[in-house]
Amino acid sequence: MQERFKQIIDAIAGHKLLVVGDYMLDIYWEGDAERISPEAPVPVVHVDWDRERYLPGGAGNVVRNLQALGIQCTIGGAVGDDDEAERLTHLPEWLGADPAGLVRWPGRRTVHKARVIAQGQHVVRLDWEDQSPLTELEVGQVLAKAVAALPEVDGVVLSDYDKGNLTAALVRPLIKQARQAGKPVVVDPKPPNISLYHGATVIAPNETEAAEGTGIRITDRGSLQDCGRTLLDDLDLQAVLITRGARGISLFERGQAPRHIPVPPAEIYDISGAGDTVTATAAAALVAGASFLEATVLANLAASLVIQHVGCYAVRPQELHEAVDANLDYVQSVGD
Repeated sequence: MQERFKQIIDAIAGHKLLVVGDYMLDIYWEGDAERISPEAPVPVVHVDWDRERYLPGGAGNVVRNLQALGIQCTIGGAVGDDDEAERLTHLPEWLGADPAGLVRWPGRRTVHKARVIAQGQHVVRLDWEDQSPLTELEVGQVLAKAVAALPEVDGVVLSDYDKGNLTAALVRPLIKQARQAGKPVVVDPKPPNISLYHGATVIAPNETEAAEGTGIRITDRGSLQDCGRTLLDDLDLQAVLITRGARGISLFERGQAPRHIPVPPAEIYDISGAGDTVTATAAAALVAGASFLEATVLANLAASLVIQHVGCYAVRPQELHEAVDANLDYVQSVGD
């Protein structure tokens, strides 16, 4: 199994994916807090200019993860025609990605989120959100660009942050076109939109999202399995990955018994972005020839690396190789 997982990791580089979804800008202001404000009982954070960071967020973090693994990404979605979009489209983390499918639309605001961090701890997060669904004209442009990209990619990732990009008018024809072209569609869904993803290849909700999307309250292994099977059948999927935090990932695959894959040993510092990592790694592994089980194990390993870093982190192939070597017993036990 060790060599098989390493072969999959090495086979990822050079594949291409279309990533359509809610793109946003993540801002990090880091510094030290040594006193309380005289104006209110809150810490005063002295922001260090050298620790001010801008990163692609939402679907952009999926792209960042995919590119770190060696995937070539084409970007699809709509943002505002504003300063945040300008900064987002020129971030160094996106070098090599094709932004041709990202529509900049006057009147729309680019979602951005600022995190204030002191001594490694989040103090507050500030969100500027535009959740208005895409207009008919916006859908037309984004869909046309996405469909045009399909012949050039090996698969599609839909990254749903419920910010208005992934509407029925966009998602349903895109899944249909991808399915007709034989391209897998991997989805990170949000509960209000989960019915949109009928006919996709695999979805990867967390446990709360899966419960809300099906109306099944997950209280034990039996209700979890009811939830996974309901998603498989109702959405005509090939597989469902339900991420369960410290309890790992449960894989439901058509025609197979459920597999409950534990988290490998890891120290948890920050779970930010772990869901994006699972989606990205699973999608990358699938287009590289992995089975659903193999893709799930690699996604779990990648997520275990991400949670050991503060803030969103993108795992490199060498780190995955090292994680396989460091967890041989784990890989063997869950990979068979």
